Amino acid sequence: MRKRAVLLLIAFLTSFMLSACKVPQFGVAQAFTPVSGIISSNTTWTQANSPYNLTGNVLVDNGVTLTIEAGATVNLNSYYIRVNGTLTAIGNPTNKITFNGGQITFTTASNGWNEQTQSGCIIQNAIINQMTISNSNPIKIDNSIINGDISVTSSSIISNSIVTGNIGSLMSTISNNNVKGDITVGSVTLGGFTTAEESSTVSGNIVEGSINSGSPNGIPQIFNNTVNTGGITCSGYGSIFNNYVHSCGTGISLNSVRVFGGYLACFATVENNVVVDNTNGITIYLASLDGPGTLVPTIQNNTIAGNSVGISLDEMNYGATPIIRYNNLQNNSNYNFYLAAPNNVDVSHNWWGTTNEAAINQSIYDFKNDFNLGQVTFVPFLTEPNPHAGPIPEFPSWIILLSIMIGTLATAVCFKRRKRNQYLPLQ
Repeated sequence: MRKRAVLLLIAFLTSFMLSACKVPQFGVAQAFTPVSGIISSNTTWTQANSPYNLTGNVLVDNGVTLTIEAGATVNLNSYYIRVNGTLTAIGNPTNKITFNGGQITFTTASNGWNEQTQSGCIIQNAIINQMTISNSNPIKIDNSIINGDISVTSSSIISNSIVTGNIGSLMSTISNNNVKGDITVGSVTLGGFTTAEESSTVSGNIVEGSINSGSPNGIPQIFNNTVNTGGITCSGYGSIFNNYVHSCGTGISLNSVRVFGGYLACFATVENNVVVDNTNGITIYLASLDGPGTLVPTIQNNTIAGNSVGISLDEMNYGATPIIRYNNLQNNSNYNFYLAAPNNVDVSHNWWGTTNEAAINQSIYDFKNDFNLGQVTFVPFLTEPNPHAGPIPEFPSWIILLSIMIGTLATAVCFKRRKRNQYLPLQ
């Protein structure tokens, strides 16, 4: 028995010592390739020589291409890569490129992405961790995981990606992304606007935050998105259609915005959207300082149901009222329509969930509730739901939220795996 106990003790100690010997391997410093200075000829950063650690700023010279292989890691640290030529960083779904920290700047001299020729500056199948991107020429970011905020300009493309922060852009195509933060295209501020005449496209995204657009000239296209929490806000011009907006404070907000010495008119089209389960379904604010305004939004063929208030309208010195027709405007718990302005409003040719005229009248807040307000005309009204309005999805909101959670989990798993692999020794 004593001999057996000794043998077991020796076996245990041997096993423990072997295990202990393996532990330091995870802490072995990985070889890396230091990079800085000017890249003056076509260069490839390979997975085999990865990670590449910037020890100073890097310039990709005019006419030069920097190619980053699948599986490579680039640690920018506190430095930047300035691209006057072409940056091609194309990973694959199972072997992504990783960028950590720092900044990449694409100048006016860079080779902008051309969707027709499928050439130019591109980052595809990458993991982008807390990196700043600025660009004066178009770039494409596709099938990537973006941990943090990202801001691009100049007709760029962000597509098929998971974004844990916000997306900001003046003129871009932002499509089929899973975004935990906000998407903002264009910019309208108190003192003016900062957006060109080109229009942005925001389509097919699942957005846990909000979609915000501001345009004084071009017409941003916002369609086929699922939005919860933050809703859709449009200041100025815009086309908003075929979206599913739910569980927000305000589902869709249309605003005249103070710019320079007056107001930027709200001239949006809102059509075939499903706006349900929000505090306010659609809110409209129209204002003018330079005489009564005439440009108005059009709201038609939408389903607006299950909100506290369906549509609310407020005006200041405005000479026209929105076009609101052919909507299924029903079952909103407080009011289907709420008028907060002194002007009279015509909201005829909508379906109100009933053909009882008295019941419809009670679902509208106007002069009869507050003598400072205008009167709402709702006759004639539709006698049945408009089949061309946006249908209420068959799937409940929790399925949409589940898809967002799955995307978030995928982000965490990929990040953890990448972080673990960076401590393994080179083979």
